[in-house]
Amino acid sequence: MKILDAGRNERGEDLKQSPRLQKNDESDIKLVVEELTVDQKFAKQGVDNELVAFRFKARKESQMEHTVREKELYEEQANMTHVLFIDQLRDHSVRSTEDDTHMNTKAKLTRCTDSFQTDTTQWISDMTPWFKHHAVWLGVHSPAVLTDIASNFIVHSYGIFH
Repeated sequence: MKILDAGRNERGEDLKQSPRLQKNDESDIKLVVEELTVDQKFAKQGVDNELVAFRFKARKESQMEHTVREKELYEEQANMTHVLFIDQLRDHSVRSTEDDTHMNTKAKLTRCTDSFQTDTTQWISDMTPWFKHHAVWLGVHSPAVLTDIASNFIVHSYGIFH
């Protein structure tokens, strides 16, 4: 049976009045509506496929036109007969200025790095006595001793004596 409308068959008869649907009206009408939505999905998918194909074709044509334009431009540049005059003196002065700027920047960075290294070395030498004191303190107050003290406290708090 081909569905044309949510409540009608091919001949246009109302499905609600059909003897077949009088038993389970709601479930059969839902089935008819679901079939209709599936058909609509297929129709919409066909339209979407046509639209995608059209867009792909248009994109391909524009890419081909772009390729042709690029090829023409390249051939025009390749077939030029005149020779470009390069001002070597101006080019040399610009390059030397850039090199000087680069070297100055590099020197500043090196000086900055050296001062940082000096500061770091000074800090480490100042902190050495503290590191030694801290190591001694850790030796005196070792975690093993603290664990024993805590264990004894827990055992005695429960009233367990050996």
